[in-house]
Amino acid sequence: MKKLIFKMLTIICLICPLTSCNSHDNIHKLEVVDNWELLMHPLEDEYEEGTIVEVHLAFRSGPSVGIILDDEIIVAQGEDASRTCETYCDVVRFVMPNKDTTIYTHQNGEIGNPRFTLKNVLNIPDININEINKVKLVNGHIGVAPGRMNEIKYSSNEEDISKVFKLLDSKVVLETGDNWAVTGGNFVEYSLLTCDNRYDIRITNDYISVNKKHYKYLGDYIDFIYPDLQANSFVTYIDTFEAYRSDGSRIGEFEGLSEYEFIKYPYDVITENMPKGYLETEFGRINVHLENVFFFEEGNMDTYYLLVGEKTFSFF
Repeated sequence: MKKLIFKMLTIICLICPLTSCNSHDNIHKLEVVDNWELLMHPLEDEYEEGTIVEVHLAFRSGPSVGIILDDEIIVAQGEDASRTCETYCDVVRFVMPNKDTTIYTHQNGEIGNPRFTLKNVLNIPDININEINKVKLVNGHIGVAPGRMNEIKYSSNEEDISKVFKLLDSKVVLETGDNWAVTGGNFVEYSLLTCDNRYDIRITNDYISVNKKHYKYLGDYIDFIYPDLQANSFVTYIDTFEAYRSDGSRIGEFEGLSEYEFIKYPYDVITENMPKGYLETEFGRINVHLENVFFFEEGNMDTYYLLVGEKTFSFF
């Protein structure tokens, strides 16, 4: 009798592991590729075969949206917000196949290109917003006559700093065509300034160029609400210039004309010092009155400007 019981227990022990191993054979992994950022609610990582999976997608007024499953394009249908979504949305339902599955969201049947963040594309390290003591905004021009002025703003206001900091999470998509190659237009450059570093975000005609790759910018553009300083810089295509003393003797050739930042001279009185000299640039002569003051001769009226950035005409 004892031998019979032992044999029965042995058979049971052999059978149990086999049945437990097979109990999850109908559970499969589900991966979602959402390049269009349509998914309103995350899905589970695994579903049982035969489960009806419901996918909530953001509503788009123009293109049709949906998912692609095993090369089949499934177009979503609009649903009453009160039943399935917090806001009106498009819904797709499909039956989970008996295998690991990947679905792609689509717009008009296109799965789109992967989205990246500005922070990743520009290789900006993890920084804390508390490290940022100032932000800068430049609205610039491309393809216009040299000598035209770009607009610059600085701000140390917490709200302005927060808005620029949040831009790091803005999305971009890799451009595979040549839509970025536009002659002329405008650029916007945002800068985050810490005690030790400066991080620039330059967007030219809605594109960002990094290491010979071009990304379409999908984020918002912002302006400063509380700027500390508003200034200008020169549009240049030849950024070098020659400096001469007032007697005409040449000092030398220098670079970085576009890096000078200035404002209209804010005082009523200008010192009577003899001008130190002048600069010959691609757009004409700039007369240097002091190391931080220059002027243009415009008929009978000279227009004076005060340098406000780090660069001055210290070589005079």
